Amino acid sequence: FFFVAIPLCCSSMIIQIRNLQKLVPINTSWVQRIVHEVGKLTNTDDYDICMWLVDNEMSHKINLEERKKDKPADVLSVPLHPDNPPGTRPPELADEYDLGDIYISLEMLEQQAKEREIDFDTQLKKTIIHGYCHLLGYDHETDSDFKLMLEEEKRLYQHVSQLNKE
Repeated sequence: FFFVAIPLCCSSMIIQIRNLQKLVPINTSWVQRIVHEVGKLTNTDDYDICMWLVDNEMSHKINLEERKKDKPADVLSVPLHPDNPPGTRPPELADEYDLGDIYISLEMLEQQAKEREIDFDTQLKKTIIHGYCHLLGYDHETDSDFKLMLEEEKRLYQHVSQLNKE
């Protein structure tokens, strides 16, 4: 169990990373950089976020609990502001800015990267962006919602894809 909560320079964003899995080695500082970049690009880098890195077993349990789906998911977002219109800044609550939680199954991401023949970091970036978009009110329940979310994900990925681990 590894926990990081570090405010980044020039931002009041606190990114909490909780690595609750042991199957996939992960550089949590790298995850933090990706999340912070997405925060800057969405003008939400003054909001806090908690990122949970889990395995398929824990993802399955959370998916069953949160969404009543009896299977693991690659990413699950639990927004603090579930009714927030897509692309708008969520309201503050009692002078606190918090977006919510993102759960990512690194075990599933590793499998997906192999199946899609892409590197793990690319899959990680895309998954973090997808989860973050859900925290900002984006969804893919209808075709028009899907299109709106996909456009935002592409916009974010154009910038985030340029990040390097160094």
